[in-house]
Amino acid sequence: MNEFTENRTLHCRGVALKMQTDGAKLGLDPNEAFLVGWLHDAGYSCGDNRTHAKKAGLLLKRNGYRYWKEVYSHGTPDGLFSSMGVLLNIADMSISSQGAEVSFGKRLEDVIARYGIESLQYKECSEMVSLLVQTPEWKTLV
Repeated sequence: MNEFTENRTLHCRGVALKMQTDGAKLGLDPNEAFLVGWLHDAGYSCGDNRTHAKKAGLLLKRNGYRYWKEVYSHGTPDGLFSSMGVLLNIADMSISSQGAEVSFGKRLEDVIARYGIESLQYKECSEMVSLLVQTPEWKTLV
């Protein structure tokens, strides 16, 4: 079991703030967007890199939270089914592990440094970036 580290808290805060700002630009409720960003990695308190999204999503589902599916499937192509899901993945890939806003390229460099270029984490993140830059939401935000 992983603990919720200071860096993870900084990352969640950064994702939440980015979602709040960008959510308003996309016509989403900025307060809801902030909350999705804040909660997206809550599963790290009881899971790991491979299980955290599903654990957080299921916890939110049990509590009747509207955007549980977006949290459950973030980090995968399945998470791009709604504007909130696309925004969550854009923000997640735009905020470093220390909470700073970075380019997709810098975020991928961070993933390589932590997990390696041959890692499943890098391959999934790289695929996610390729998909995100094709979305209407991304085109609106750049």
